[in-house]
Amino acid sequence: PGAMEKTLRQWLDRDWLCWGLGPYIAVNLGYFGTSALLEGLIWSGTVKHGFIEYGEDSREEALSKQTLPFWTQLRVATWNIMGPMALFNVAVTAVTLPRLIRSGADAALLPTSRRFLEHFVAMELIGDFFLYVGHRILHEWLWDYHKFHHSISTPTPVSTACIDPLDATVQAGLPRLAAAVMTQPHPLTFCAYLMASVAENVLNHSGLDHWFTNLLFLKMLPFRASVAVHDAHHKYSNYPKNAKNFGENFWLWDWAFGSLGKVGEATRHRCETERLAKICR
Repeated sequence: PGAMEKTLRQWLDRDWLCWGLGPYIAVNLGYFGTSALLEGLIWSGTVKHGFIEYGEDSREEALSKQTLPFWTQLRVATWNIMGPMALFNVAVTAVTLPRLIRSGADAALLPTSRRFLEHFVAMELIGDFFLYVGHRILHEWLWDYHKFHHSISTPTPVSTACIDPLDATVQAGLPRLAAAVMTQPHPLTFCAYLMASVAENVLNHSGLDHWFTNLLFLKMLPFRASVAVHDAHHKYSNYPKNAKNFGENFWLWDWAFGSLGKVGEATRHRCETERLAKICR
């Protein structure tokens, strides 16, 4: 075997790497990599025609009125993603996942393409369902822990992880672990899923409903929730009971359980605003 195969085999043979440090790195890449991309696009103004807006304020004006400044959001998010709680999670997953799924030493060097796709899609669906459940529980019974995240009325990519640790556990950590345990994926498939699901969470907090980002994250596929679904949740569901739009990646769960809000009637895009003003050319 070549050097790459040997390195990968050594990585898989050590559970603290493939089930502990690997997921930690995947989450960090998904959050910081996607945040850097989307914040750069937003600040550059190149995708401003895809901004989701409400009432008379532009997206920029709404962001300027935030009660929680950008750098505070980033500081809290970095502490959550990289700090003591995240490192504790590394230890927990390194110990539990080899027992709940399998030791990396027992895994093949690489999953087959078919198994990778099957497990990846299954984890996306299962994880988003349990995210829906956890998110709804937070609104109905654990609002005191969730309201900090809702203090951000106009979400930004970095605000994704600006969240109470218990909140993050209920609607992010536990749903993804449940998806993995129920699916029994290869460690590499699990890391890919973590990176992709965190990256999409970041997109859902960006306020961007642009063709480029929709294509990049496959938002045009059937049953997929648009960015406007979660953006409207932050705008119109800043309260504990009877909120709407709990799901993030799919609208299926909100539709099935009667919590899907009428996003299209409440939002508009920059290009629509400028067209109404007869300046969108």
